[in-house]
Amino acid sequence: MHTLEAAFYVPMSQTTQASQTAAHLHAAAEAARQIAADRDAAGTIPEADAPRAAPADWIRGIAAGLSAAGLTTVIAETSAGLDLTATARRPGCKDAEVVIDEDGYAELCWWTDQAATPAAATAALARVLAAALAATPAVADEAP
Repeated sequence: MHTLEAAFYVPMSQTTQASQTAAHLHAAAEAARQIAADRDAAGTIPEADAPRAAPADWIRGIAAGLSAAGLTTVIAETSAGLDLTATARRPGCKDAEVVIDEDGYAELCWWTDQAATPAAATAALARVLAAALAATPAVADEAP
């Protein structure tokens, strides 16, 4: 598992906010770990040797689910394999987009509300990360 280390300067007037941010991220990570542990204990995480769908079927299944949820989906065949792009459109707002490839790599992109306080933006980001981590079992560092 990769470790992310960051060094940054936080002015004294923002130290309380930085502490709250760190607490939110820590709580989100702990919640994700607990959810994953609960799922593992319940036997709901697929075993590594369990039969899996072919990559094209897997991508098409995700596309069908996201389409049913109201997202616009496009499957593209690239030199690296299949990619799925799903776009959520909200009137009066910029689009949100998720891209996932057949190897399971996913990116979620959206515009944050710059009128939100840093603490509110951090809390929203922590919730997104917690949900993503809780829905995904641990992935090894090595490529398949």
